[in-house]
Amino acid sequence: MADRIAAHFEGNIYCEADECTEQINFQESVIGLERKPGPKAASSVEQEEAEAHYARAVNLIRGIEKRREPNEVSMRLEAACLGGLSAACEDIEGKNLTPPVLVELRPVLPTPLAVSHEVEGRMRIGCRLATDGILRDCWVLHSLPFMDRQVAATLPTWRYRPAAYKGEPVEVTLFIELFVDSLRQ
Repeated sequence: MADRIAAHFEGNIYCEADECTEQINFQESVIGLERKPGPKAASSVEQEEAEAHYARAVNLIRGIEKRREPNEVSMRLEAACLGGLSAACEDIEGKNLTPPVLVELRPVLPTPLAVSHEVEGRMRIGCRLATDGILRDCWVLHSLPFMDRQVAATLPTWRYRPAAYKGEPVEVTLFIELFVDSLRQ
């Protein structure tokens, strides 16, 4: 499995009865890579060392190499930026990362139990969005009664144009807020 970019995207999906609508606003502030400078990033670095940090960070972003530390991409980009590489600074700001776009959505229908119990509210789900545009390895962060299995079965059927780093598809983490209203069923 390729390493994911230390970025995440957020969007909202509203479902009522048998219809879902997309309300996705990707915020520039969440598109950028996480800025968690490590010990190496705190000091200035030489040009050659900055280029090495940047090359490794790009390989990590593209999934060519595996991460050794949880915040390795952020630390290496920060070090390269401090070393004077403007491309690394642009990566930190998210300028080279294009957000994913939802292209096919199958509605998440409330289960019969959710309808009978008049369940409504917000679910928050995190997923790995692969380079093929398919959601994988989803996990529920905020649940609704009688809906977890239904959501788990439906989300992998959604299709996205994947996120891209400098024009190449990359794997990212996508957080989805799903609004369910079984009262309108």
